[in-house]
Amino acid sequence: MTLNRTFFVFLLVVVCAGWAIFTMRPEALLMAFFLVLGFAHKHFRRSNRAVISAAALVALAPFSPIGITLSHSPAGPKLVECCPDRFLSPEHNQSAKESAKRGECHLCSDVVTGFEPKRYIVW
Repeated sequence: MTLNRTFFVFLLVVVCAGWAIFTMRPEALLMAFFLVLGFAHKHFRRSNRAVISAAALVALAPFSPIGITLSHSPAGPKLVECCPDRFLSPEHNQSAKESAKRGECHLCSDVVTGFEPKRYIVW
């Protein structure tokens, strides 16, 4: 494998990992981690299809409308939305925390990056 090709694959991996960190989506971060691990394997670096496919997955993962959480839901796995009116007052915040414990909604951040999912999978 030539030095130019190795540099291109390395650059692609670094850009994808940076993109995953910028978007702050756990799914993309996990995929970027495996992409970085794959870069260490010479068979992965030699396969154009594998490198491009993995990079495309990392690049497109933040646009998914469904996010994956590690939250527990007593009712089992289901799709939920963000808890409404969480930041209005301390009383609303407390009721949102209780709703999240019951698995009725997900506690979302007030930091908006533009890559937040609309729904979340709680387990």
